[in-house]
Amino acid sequence: MSESWETMAQIAAIGAGATIVMDVWLQVLKRVGIPIQNFAMLGRWIGHWADGQWHHTAIASAGVAFGLFLAFFHAAWAGLVAAGQAQKFLDFIFWAHFIAPPYQIQPFEITRAAILIGITFLVGLTLGVVGALFWNMSTRRA
Repeated sequence: MSESWETMAQIAAIGAGATIVMDVWLQVLKRVGIPIQNFAMLGRWIGHWADGQWHHTAIASAGVAFGLFLAFFHAAWAGLVAAGQAQKFLDFIFWAHFIAPPYQIQPFEITRAAILIGITFLVGLTLGVVGALFWNMSTRRA
């Protein structure tokens, strides 16, 4: 047997032996009532290596992050309306795009602002979850 094969065999034997010792030790701890580490996420991650998938987009986190992203911008817009600066901002945006401003900003209402922010958060949450699901499906190898 060549030296590299011997080295690989030794590495495999040490890894298998360490796994057995760790499993036995965790079972002893479990039997005496000491809480043990849950390796389910590690197992799931390693299990997907064969498919060539090294990471997953966290579906719930992506939804919340995108929902908060959209809600933040709509909260900033509501802040501009409340401060009386939204019309100037909107007029500038239209001016910069060579468009005559066709809209007039209405007075600020806290209820309407809360509805706007809440709905945009829910839309962003939904789009983020759907986007993460499609992303995870499209990056999975068969």
